[in-house]
Amino acid sequence: MRSFAFFYACLHVSSYVGLDQFFDWRALWKDVLKRRYITVGMLALAPLVPLAATSTGAMVRRLGGRRWRALHRTVYLIAPLAVLHFWMMIKADHSRPLLYGAVTAILLGYRAATVTLARPVPPSLSESSPTALIGKDRKGGAVRWR
Repeated sequence: MRSFAFFYACLHVSSYVGLDQFFDWRALWKDVLKRRYITVGMLALAPLVPLAATSTGAMVRRLGGRRWRALHRTVYLIAPLAVLHFWMMIKADHSRPLLYGAVTAILLGYRAATVTLARPVPPSLSESSPTALIGKDRKGGAVRWR
């Protein structure tokens, strides 16, 4: 399930290369440079390659958790690019790209909020601190509203 986005993007690009461009690489590169939505789509596809290549458990161990997480944070740039690609591709009814953009914004906003709220509390903020205790993080430490 980790590489579903990459799998879907590869199918999408394969259909474009094979069915639309008939594997004419010269025409394909002209089209990529001419049509902005294809350029944006290719910009979204490029960072998916290292994400898919490093999505196995062995690669997580090989890279180390910190470097693996830093690399996989590029998904926060890829998702809006994919929505922008979809938006630019549609010519008439933008309701679906708007819906996908809204869902993406909500999910990324939720993720940003949970990451921000789950940061470890500095030792200077003790239990008697005036900041409000709102829960515990995964390791059992206090999570406070700042």
